[in-house]
Amino acid sequence: MTGARFGDLALALQTRRDLSALKTDAARLTGELASGRRADPARAASGDLGPLSSLARSLTLIEAHAGVVAEAAQTAAAMQSVLERVQGIGAALAPALLAAGSAGGVGFAAAAGTQARAALDDALGALNTRAGGRSVMAGAATDGAAVSDGATLLAAASAAAAGQTTAAGVVQAVNDWFDDPAGFAALGYLGAATGTAFPVAPGRTVTLDVTAADPAVSGVLKGLVSAALLAEGALPGDAVGQGELALAAGTALISADAGLAGLRGRVGTAEARIEAGATTIAAERTALGIRRAEMLAADDFDTATALQQVEQRLELLFTVTARLSRLNLSDFL
Repeated sequence: MTGARFGDLALALQTRRDLSALKTDAARLTGELASGRRADPARAASGDLGPLSSLARSLTLIEAHAGVVAEAAQTAAAMQSVLERVQGIGAALAPALLAAGSAGGVGFAAAAGTQARAALDDALGALNTRAGGRSVMAGAATDGAAVSDGATLLAAASAAAAGQTTAAGVVQAVNDWFDDPAGFAALGYLGAATGTAFPVAPGRTVTLDVTAADPAVSGVLKGLVSAALLAEGALPGDAVGQGELALAAGTALISADAGLAGLRGRVGTAEARIEAGATTIAAERTALGIRRAEMLAADDFDTATALQQVEQRLELLFTVTARLSRLNLSDFL
């Protein structure tokens, strides 16, 4: 019985196919030997991709939490910076107001009022800070500004204090407007009543609920607005009353400092919880990465042995090909 034989063209094609397959195997095994990881996850998992898929889902979830943690940390840091800035504005202006109140005279009070007007704009600008595209002090309403501009606040406060003839009356009118739900909460504060919750780790959520409407923040704004009314012509011609108003505004700013310190402490506590979440996320990410690396790890000895076998087959194929290429009719006969 005569066996089937390959023609020259078929044999050449078969040789090329074998050579290509052996080169592919050699490249794969060389990469696995260098990286220590299997190039084919399905082969590494013996066809069972369930555990690898579960690990991939867990890693995806961890990466999502890591993104939220980064966003929460950025927001909390910006919030801390805003509160520090507002606290600094009040602390810097208070001595000037107290000095103006002690010195007496319309000129001193008016100058302090002008300084307070600029400080009010600075404070409102700080409260409208955005970080990562989010309005920091607006609670859950992160898309818009947290507070109105200084002109709006002063216009409303001036209307509320209209007709008052004493410094105590002006201060009380301003305080009442800030405390009235139809006052600052409706016209001055533009954010949401609730804060933003950040799921910083599986089963762990941190809520940043400090807003520009917090009493500690509005306490500073009360002092700034009361003092800025001096630049708007409050208590005209009453040098004593204007001095008393400057003194009362300076005292209010000093009193508000403690409230802001407490508020910054709250944010600091939230920052600590966010940092703890970041630590948890990092630990879980490392553990999952190690587990995935173990599942995809290539055994160095087996890989080196397989690579050696492929190299031997390549050498044999090259040898046979070279001998066939030198055949002629006389050698065949």
